[in-house]
Amino acid sequence: MTDPALAIHVERTASPGVLRWVCRRPDLDDTPVPPSGSQLERLISDGVVTSLAVCDGDLLLHVAPDTTSNVAHLHDAVVDALRTGNWLPTPEWTRVTIRRSTAPL
Repeated sequence: MTDPALAIHVERTASPGVLRWVCRRPDLDDTPVPPSGSQLERLISDGVVTSLAVCDGDLLLHVAPDTTSNVAHLHDAVVDALRTGNWLPTPEWTRVTIRRSTAPL
């Protein structure tokens, strides 16, 4: 039996300005700081992402009201950040699969 893969997908929440990336990453700090120089860090600097939070291993992004329509751009930044820097999976996670859905949100 192979080790389970880690998948990530984005969901809308009850709050229109909050998007949840379901990744079930217990290693994420409750007060995450995106990797330095990452696309996600630039989105924060530009005011597109107003804050980050982690809830039960999922990443929550609070975004500016006019940016929720560009979820693909936000998703790419989150995936990039999760693949690099201090957000890498812990060693017991031997295989990571990040899939991008082509279905409209």
